[in-house]
Amino acid sequence: MSYTLPPEDLPPAVITASDVSLQRQLVSSLNQRFFEACGGLLQAVIMQCEWKVYIADVLTLEVHCSETLSHRKMLNHITPIASRLAQFSRQAKVVGSSPSATEPPLEMRVDEWSVY
Repeated sequence: MSYTLPPEDLPPAVITASDVSLQRQLVSSLNQRFFEACGGLLQAVIMQCEWKVYIADVLTLEVHCSETLSHRKMLNHITPIASRLAQFSRQAKVVGSSPSATEPPLEMRVDEWSVY
């Protein structure tokens, strides 16, 4: 079965500088709102790592911890972190890479956790 969207719901044929600017503003706002939604303890956990929220195929939180201890803390708090991300989209995912280059990154959708 094929679905077609009305023309006003389709992406633009040409991406303008205004579109790019709006995308940057949206991502910046998402990062700020996600961080605020985390609260003190979760903020402290994710601040020990490099992280960003962006829009790819779905809303994605990418976290990279360069130290083993901060990586463990992030993994210990992954469910509440995913819960905060789920407030923005139930189809979001978390991608967490470890300090070890030999380990594959953890990648899970928030709907795979019991976060609701």
